[in-house]
Amino acid sequence: MSPRANILRDLCLAILFIAAGGRIIASTMAHSAAVAPAPLAIDLQVQAGKTTIESLIRILGEPVRRTAAIGPGRVEVLCYPVERVEAAVASLPMPHIDRHVNAGEGSASSGRRMCFEITDGIVTRRWLEP
Repeated sequence: MSPRANILRDLCLAILFIAAGGRIIASTMAHSAAVAPAPLAIDLQVQAGKTTIESLIRILGEPVRRTAAIGPGRVEVLCYPVERVEAAVASLPMPHIDRHVNAGEGSASSGRRMCFEITDGIVTRRWLEP
């Protein structure tokens, strides 16, 4: 092949890769935006590392289950019915916030519980249990 043909071939390949890469990136970004869940309203009310156990109880009331756990420091787990958590955030004036605790999980909230781990009086994490 002549040097000019090599340059032309390399240029065509570069354009092809740039065009394909742009489509892949745009497609990935669109997919990520479509899949990303809306923040849960409870996450705005109860923040890991910030919210105290007193604030949690003030927001949600007394838990239906309160258990001591093993861990560094004083660890407790407080569990609430999902319906109570949803009711506690239902009146918050926040558009574009998912008020349903188990959104995207494909199951009814009835009978489910949201649990909060408390370490030394501060919420450290939350999870949904059946």
